[in-house]
Amino acid sequence: MRAIFKNKAKIIIIMILTAVVCISYVGLNAYSSKLQYEINKLNSEIQITSYKAANLEVKIQSATNVNNLEGRAMELGMIYPGFDRMVTIRNAASQPVDFAMALKQNAYN
Repeated sequence: MRAIFKNKAKIIIIMILTAVVCISYVGLNAYSSKLQYEINKLNSEIQITSYKAANLEVKIQSATNVNNLEGRAMELGMIYPGFDRMVTIRNAASQPVDFAMALKQNAYN
């Protein structure tokens, strides 16, 4: 009788362990599916963001095109300067400037 009771106890324990393993497997599978869904969602967002970045690059390239800038400058009323409106900047290294004297002249004139 004890042998039958021990066998039944072993069978019940094995069945409980098998049920726990099966339930754990189902739970892990569900969790894995959730993670895969999140990964796919993030990959989709990455792809959309990459497309947006590429579109912005194209917009930057077209906005910085010289012809577009020239057209926009004309719309704003800018014109090419004549020779009487051009300013020439001299090379500062060729002419030594006395800073104190220049400051004094600007202050008193």
